[in-house]
Amino acid sequence: MTFLTDFGTVACEFVVWILLIAGIAGSILPIIPGSPLVLAGAVLHKILFPEATGWWLISLFIVAVFLTFALEWIGGMLGAKYFGSTKWGILGALAGGVIGLFFSLLGILVGPVVGAFLFEWWFGKKSPTLAGKAGLGVIVGVVGANVAHFGVCIMMVIAFVVDAYMI
Repeated sequence: MTFLTDFGTVACEFVVWILLIAGIAGSILPIIPGSPLVLAGAVLHKILFPEATGWWLISLFIVAVFLTFALEWIGGMLGAKYFGSTKWGILGALAGGVIGLFFSLLGILVGPVVGAFLFEWWFGKKSPTLAGKAGLGVIVGVVGANVAHFGVCIMMVIAFVVDAYMI
């Protein structure tokens, strides 16, 4: 009976760690939701081992998930603005991101860039070169948001390890 109990505990821990590692990978890969997977791992751990982690950690992780979502949505728009885009390029990045959701991974990556470029060119009446700067700004903003998302996920996993295993 002890072997089965120990095996069950190890299996549960294994699933939690798969979620944590998938969350870190998802912070880099745009198709996998990074921080929600880390949150799911922490919540699962809290359910399976209630004494191991605190509710304060789960609450903090929920805030971190919303923070990373906000970073992902506004990163490209802020990058476009930093590179001299007008409201048209920012609206284009937003529209391209929404439309890109319907075209798999490539659409998610390319949609905001194309949207910023086209809106700046057509509606903002900018030259293709200046409109291209808006598209470049979207790329820089999205990459910056992904780096921040990765950092938040790493900090979430470190906080989880400290709370669950070292206290």
